[in-house]
Parts: sequence; C-alpha cells; structure tokens
Amino acid sequence: MTDLLCHFSDDAQRVVWQPCWQAWESLQQTFLQAHHEPAFWQAKTGNLSLLAQAVARAGGCAVQDFQTLNTAVRGKTADGWQGRLDVWLQFHGQIHAIQASQQWLDWRRQDKQQMIRHELQQLRQTLQQLQLPPLWQPAGLLIIPWFSRRKENDSPLSDEQCLQLHAELCQLPEVDVVSYFPAATRQFCSADEERWLPGCSLIWQAVR
Repeated sequence: MTDLLCHFSDDAQRVVWQPCWQAWESLQQTFLQAHHEPAFWQAKTGNLSLLAQAVARAGGCAVQDFQTLNTAVRGKTADGWQGRLDVWLQFHGQIHAIQASQQWLDWRRQDKQQMIRHELQQLRQTLQQLQLPPLWQPAGLLIIPWFSRRKENDSPLSDEQCLQLHAELCQLPEVDVVSYFPAATRQFCSADEERWLPGCSLIWQAVR
C-alpha cells in the first residue's frame, strides 16, 4: 500500500485537493529525514503549520491564527467580520475559514467513531456561530495522531489494518479523509516503549 491514503466526498474535491495532500506528504517525508521522527507527533499548531506550508507549495495561500482587527472607520472591519480562525486559506479561487481540533486516539478503541463524530459536531457548532463574509467557506478539520498500547507479543500495524482504519473513517458522511501511515515509522514507539505511534489522519468537513 502507499503511505498516503485519500478519500474525497466527490470528484471535484479530488481535483482541487489532491495536489495539496501530495505536498503535505512530501513535507512529512522531509521532516522525517531531517529529524528522524514524524511531524505529526507535533501539537495542533505544528500540524497546522505543515498544512499551511502544503497549501503554499500547491499554489495557494494560508495564514494561521488569522485575525481581523477592528481598525476600519465607524468601528467595522473592512470585510464586516472580526474574530480569529485557526487557519484562513485561499486555494483554487476559494476562501476557506477553518477551525481545527487535534485528538490522539487509540486505534483499537471501539467507540472511536462516536468520539470523532462528537469532535466534528463541536467544530461545526463553533463555525455556525461565526458570522463570516458570504464568500468564505467554513470547514472543520480534525487531526488524529493514532496510537495503541503495546501488548505482549504485539506487532506494528499491518497494511491491512491501516487500510481498514482508513476505510472506517471514510464511512463518516460528507467528509474528506487523508490518512498517512508511513512504512518507515509504523514500528516507532513512544520513549517509554508503551505505545505504538503508527500514523495520522486528517478529517475535513465542510460546514454548509
């Protein structure tokens, strides 16, 4: 199997976003070669920084912690909106307003889909409360670095298990899913050697 697995809600999304996720994978590989550990082990801000770089490499523009300041005349901003977004990005002529969350999840958990749905719902509610400019497209982004507790005679995730985990995420309605399970890091474990740290998934959900 390839290290990068992508699922898109429709073919139009594939055409637009495939170059971005390929750039994201390339950055992951560059970081791994330079630091000998995966970039997805970083906190949310680090992972969003990598996303912003991938968007730029693919020809777009992205700004983290985007804030519109109330500096225009009559106490209003130039675009009629004031607030902060985790990421503002412009890509293929579209502007996306992104709120993100990061959750480390044990891939063996039976209730992981329920937890993921809850996180996506929280992001959706946050975005729905914002009064964004009409042309801005809100989207929730859930970052999931995966782990599992090491057991006696345990082994890293196989190709089949990685594909199955990705397929489970693709069952969620109206989402794009990017999973990254690099063969070079699936045998990596935490410093205390108690957890496997095999890969990462990104779940993108447009809020309509």
